Amino acid sequence: FDMPNTSDGRLEGSFGATLTAFTVSFWMKPSSATVSRILELDGGHANTRIQGTGTGGVRFLINGSAQNSGNGVTTANCSDQVTVVINGTSNKIYVNGVLAVSNTQAAGGFTGLTIGADATNFDDTYDEMYLFNVALTDPEVIELYAAAAFLDPRDHSQAANLVSWWAFEDNSFGAYFTTNDTTSTIRDRVGSNNLSKAGTGTGAFVNGRQLDTSVN
Repeated sequence: FDMPNTSDGRLEGSFGATLTAFTVSFWMKPSSATVSRILELDGGHANTRIQGTGTGGVRFLINGSAQNSGNGVTTANCSDQVTVVINGTSNKIYVNGVLAVSNTQAAGGFTGLTIGADATNFDDTYDEMYLFNVALTDPEVIELYAAAAFLDPRDHSQAANLVSWWAFEDNSFGAYFTTNDTTSTIRDRVGSNNLSKAGTGTGAFVNGRQLDTSVN
């Protein structure tokens, strides 16, 4: 999904339950260094989100308390896997399987997520997003990254705790799924927690990824 940088186009979805310990993992490809919002967690502690630092780092906010990674953990125009582990006061963000930043502010009780925000958003693409209802360990995070974007998360060692898989797939390059994703709905491939397009902009799939044609 190509996220607009200058409008409030976003994706929103439910976890289908209230989660305290869980993991969200996804691939992203920024077109430039950004300070915009990448991902928000909804329904729990307010102001819990990930955003850029403008220098290739990530800022991890929980209930408004911010911790920053070092510079250069993400690279413009390169795909990076970001894994967010929430587990009480042991909350971590990994980039490409490596711990980038921790936040010990108490967190929990989340019910969903927003990709982007209702203001200026992270600029460029998202792909292959997974939700596990367990806090993955360091080796389990590395296992996710080692398989790269080709991973079928149903083959992961924690597959029994896989709640949602958003593949961002319109079947342009093959019939991977019976039902395509659409410009308004990114389907949950293992559950019923579909992501819905919200805000402005009209989406269209181009060359296997969804573009927001109002700004791209």
